[in-house]
Amino acid sequence: MTNRTIVITGTSNLNVKTDYVRINFDIDKKDLSYEKTLLLLTEQINAITNIVMKNGFAKNDLKTTNFNIEKDTKYDNRTKEYCFVGYRAQETLNLSFPIDNKKINSILQDIWTEVKDVEFNISFYCNNPNKYENELIKLAVEDAKQKASLITGTIGVKLKQIEKIDYSFSEIHVDNTLEYDLAPEICCQETTIGGIPDMDPEDTKLNKSITIVWEIE
Repeated sequence: MTNRTIVITGTSNLNVKTDYVRINFDIDKKDLSYEKTLLLLTEQINAITNIVMKNGFAKNDLKTTNFNIEKDTKYDNRTKEYCFVGYRAQETLNLSFPIDNKKINSILQDIWTEVKDVEFNISFYCNNPNKYENELIKLAVEDAKQKASLITGTIGVKLKQIEKIDYSFSEIHVDNTLEYDLAPEICCQETTIGGIPDMDPEDTKLNKSITIVWEIE
């Protein structure tokens, strides 16, 4: 006779401190000459790198997450064809560090006054959500046990031994990504150069699930 079982998925949720900031710099340069396009890109990268280092970071703290250079074309309505209009080089750099409003403001003010035409955004996140894994597991298991006891008690059966715990796909999920977009044409205005307001991002929401199979009487 096949054992009767009940399958319960327990979930856990934690609000943890959002402790890191990431500033993304998006560089986009165009020119008719391939060499000049690369030169413009390199000059922009060097300018950002110098600002980052001036604010107390090492050169290798600035990471490249995207790079692309290609021919740029434009559709000609007269000839009904795409024609070559030059080269386009794009690169994304990011800098991550523990949240420090003074450093954020200092970097952005330097960018606004010394570079100006670079696009960027700020995002906040929990740097190491895995350190909360043990607590999330415990809460998920407790949730599964409570659900199993409630259901079996309501229908008048008893829980017996655990047949299986499915943990294979139980990853920590981060619910919220906090971003702060800053348009260069606004940021470079004189009224903005005094700095942006101090930011205190909301907590990061973590959740996890674990499925447990019990034998029932």
